[in-house]
Amino acid sequence: MCFFYDECCSVYGEETRRARKPHKCEHCRKQIEKGHRYIYAHGIFDNHAFDLKCCGACQLDRFRIHLTEIGEGCSWSESWADMSDPEIDDWMESHEFERSSQDFGQLYLAHQAMREALTKQGAA
Repeated sequence: MCFFYDECCSVYGEETRRARKPHKCEHCRKQIEKGHRYIYAHGIFDNHAFDLKCCGACQLDRFRIHLTEIGEGCSWSESWADMSDPEIDDWMESHEFERSSQDFGQLYLAHQAMREALTKQGAA
């Protein structure tokens, strides 16, 4: 099942941050604890600005879904799931998908933050 959305963001950016205070994950609604890494995404969708925070576990799950969908023949753009899509729960159930732990999510985001830092160094 490839994910297809009629529209996409006209502007989009994301970065890995470390929480200086507790936040709520936009997807699982769990608290992102102070000191934990999270994804801060921002952009413009349908002429409306947005920003959101995503915990490491949800971001890792999103990446794992992406890899699974590519393995099943979906294109790159069709394989990125919107974690707030109600069909995600059905997808996870049909694929016997086990949710990632916060610990693995933090490791994933630490790796992503290191890649971002190295990319910035290389650009300088």
